[in-house]
Amino acid sequence: MKKLTYLLGGLASLAAIAAFSPEPGPRIEFDALESYPEGVAYNKVDGNYYVSSARLGNIGKVTPQGAYTILLQDSMLKSTYGMKIHTDGKKLFACVSDANYSKYTNPATRTKMARLIGLELSTGKKFLILIYPDCFQESILPTI
Repeated sequence: MKKLTYLLGGLASLAAIAAFSPEPGPRIEFDALESYPEGVAYNKVDGNYYVSSARLGNIGKVTPQGAYTILLQDSMLKSTYGMKIHTDGKKLFACVSDANYSKYTNPATRTKMARLIGLELSTGKKFLILIYPDCFQESILPTI
């Protein structure tokens, strides 16, 4: 009897979860030639998505309508990965490295580079560049 009670309770829980699960939003398709989108961050303030590129290092903005524009393109950016939007919706932080996926990889930086950059979303200008190992000094780490 206990097994039947647990089984029925489990089935009822699964049915309740399925009934209240939200539907996924519409799929947003965009073209970013030669990019390999690695990281994605959603900005609740402006409603846009930001994508990083392991292949080109670019950071781009994708509107809900699927329009893609490059926010930052810089020779320093071999590959960009994970990103986070500041709670004010005005700044973006991105991890930058060269793990040999980039079109621009070179022996001087390949598997030897680790950086954290900060961007102003309104202009695409960098306001922060932390270079490993110097960036692990607590006095210079940003508060997000």
